[in-house]
Amino acid sequence: MVFRKHLTRAGIDRAVVYAVSARLWSLFSSLVMMTLILRYLTAEEQGYYYTFSSIIAAQILLELGLGVVVTQFASHSMAKLTWTADGLVVGDLEEKQRLSSLIKLTVRWYAILGGVFVAVLGPLGWLFLDHADPTTTVQWKAAWVWLILAAAANLVALPLLSLLEGCGRVTDVSNIRLRQSIAGCLVSWAVIWLGGGLFALP
Repeated sequence: MVFRKHLTRAGIDRAVVYAVSARLWSLFSSLVMMTLILRYLTAEEQGYYYTFSSIIAAQILLELGLGVVVTQFASHSMAKLTWTADGLVVGDLEEKQRLSSLIKLTVRWYAILGGVFVAVLGPLGWLFLDHADPTTTVQWKAAWVWLILAAAANLVALPLLSLLEGCGRVTDVSNIRLRQSIAGCLVSWAVIWLGGGLFALP
């Protein structure tokens, strides 16, 4: 409690603490992950692991920074709206309707993107990996399917955090992202340590 007062006096709120903590955790977790990959994955599995990571990064091209746009539009609507203690949004009716329309449009659009991601990148990645080394002994196919589905689910959930952030819940979103990062890393580490190999990515 005293520590929080000192942070507040210094102009540092909980959102900043969560964001900085997430960055520090990302640095630490990357070092741990690299160590586990070198220790528990064969050289061939490591190649597939980093290839998976590179292909999945293509979801950034689908997203095209729309999350930032969604956050901006939501924040404009929230200028005339407020949160109640019960977690409800109250205020100008027209802005509430505009925000509601934005939420519906955003969720629908990202659901379509998730479907396109599975339908296009899934088969393309499969063909690329299958032709890269047909004689490989690495069991990558099931891990690839799970990774595509997990990445698509993540893509669909992405705008929800952007919407909340635009609606002024910056602290809550920062807290969620930090918890999400910690939980994801711990699960990935456990999967590698238990011999799950490529399943650590999904």
